[in-house]
Amino acid sequence: NSHIIHLASPTDKRTIHEGNFLDVSIKLSKTMLEISELIKPKKFIYMSSGKASWTYKYKTSYEINPLGNVKLQNENYLQENLGDNTQLQIIRLYNAFGPFQKVEYFIPKIIDHIRKDKVLRLGTLNHKRDFIFIDNVLEAIDVLLKSNTNECLFELGSGQSIEMSKILDLILSYSEKKLEIVIEENLKRNYELHEEIANIKNL
Repeated sequence: NSHIIHLASPTDKRTIHEGNFLDVSIKLSKTMLEISELIKPKKFIYMSSGKASWTYKYKTSYEINPLGNVKLQNENYLQENLGDNTQLQIIRLYNAFGPFQKVEYFIPKIIDHIRKDKVLRLGTLNHKRDFIFIDNVLEAIDVLLKSNTNECLFELGSGQSIEMSKILDLILSYSEKKLEIVIEENLKRNYELHEEIANIKNL
């Protein structure tokens, strides 16, 4: 039996925050549904975001949480339009990290600035976030593909949160360089949740 894993989505922050993110995402989901109609997979796994849980629980606006809003709308779109003979399973992924991640994200940004000996400009560091290594994400997807569970929604992370400043300190502790760090007000996200933790009980 075949499966579809829907990962297609813009990931650059400019598109998410400034571009036509919703239109592009729905168009990609529509294309994936058309493929599903052709191959009639046993499972259709959609990679959503932990930000969708934030939107669902607290009804955050698109302006505050564009990623969460778009992912939640995609979840609803797929639930409404996927064929009855295909099982939909949604993974709300929290903060994955690992090799080849874009340098605009927190962990690779720190590493990139250490390598290039550049001034590191950051925002809010007292927030706590749930990080998961990419290999563990792949293992979880593999488990889900092989499982017979009827559960539809899964949150994927480590199940623990860590303060951003502690991650920064940990990475810096492995470097002999003295990196200059500047906290900039325009990069702060004080409107976001102070702490995010994936509820991994279903995995």
